[in-house]
Amino acid sequence: MKIPAIRNITSSIKSCLKTIKSYPINNNEGYANFVKKISLNTDIFKKTEYAEIILQSPNNPGDGYICKSILNSVKQFSNHNYEVLTKKELTAIRANISVDTAQTAETVVKTAQLVKQIFDDQYGEGNYVFISIGRSFSTLAKCLEYMGCETRCIPFSGASGITEKSELWEILHQTGFDKYIEYLNREGLSPEKIKKSQKDYLFCDYAQSGNSLSAFKRILTDKTVGLSSSNIHFIKLNKVLNIIADNLPAKYNSLNNQLVDMDWLLATQSFDDYSQIQYLECRHLKNVELAVNHPLDDKAKKLQFCLLDILHTKK
Repeated sequence: MKIPAIRNITSSIKSCLKTIKSYPINNNEGYANFVKKISLNTDIFKKTEYAEIILQSPNNPGDGYICKSILNSVKQFSNHNYEVLTKKELTAIRANISVDTAQTAETVVKTAQLVKQIFDDQYGEGNYVFISIGRSFSTLAKCLEYMGCETRCIPFSGASGITEKSELWEILHQTGFDKYIEYLNREGLSPEKIKKSQKDYLFCDYAQSGNSLSAFKRILTDKTVGLSSSNIHFIKLNKVLNIIADNLPAKYNSLNNQLVDMDWLLATQSFDDYSQIQYLECRHLKNVELAVNHPLDDKAKKLQFCLLDILHTKK
């Protein structure tokens, strides 16, 4: 097999090394800028997709300050917050988001687009409410919200070991569980409202083993909570991701791999830093207010900005 690119790659590497060796070592600032320049602009293997947009030097000295001030001004970033951003603020955000964050966001955005298409086809666009159970899919839920879907993020974790009725009884009768029911009602998830609604309510979890989703279903459908309407569905979303990946045309192999990677990352809880809600153990549901209202850290906020940046590229 003929591989003509090998010689060019070798030549380029030697050229870069030669240039670096001849560069004045005592000029630390200039050297750092030079290394940054060759890493962004002379990538001989694969040019970084986001180099010019996201990793470029700020367009003016105030960009970093503008970005930080925006991040510090909001606890929860909504679609409305994005719509009121000025062009200058958008430029500042794009100039201060890392490639890793952007690429993570791109994976979530593409996944959300495909998940939305499946649910739109099955339930009708605008005719369902996407509900993330626990932290795993709360970022995906936020992305769907930006796309116009009605969403909820319900804090609920640590239930994969619940298998016995006695354990379920303990959770339903724990001190403060009534606060969790009150929270569900405030979120528009009361039995009366759901039953009267014309929409389908999709409670989605990662469900690697299925135990956590099963326990959550048993809790919500118990007479104590009463969510047992025919328009309520409990969905193992990792199976949806696998179906999407398996049915993508060959030309989408890259996206196929991203979906599989996302599947694994969510399974290992590597997306926790991007969660829209704080961890809430199922046996301590009285602390629901803390889990919901806990301010997002900068890392999570930056992902939200990046999601918006990718979703609204025409703005």
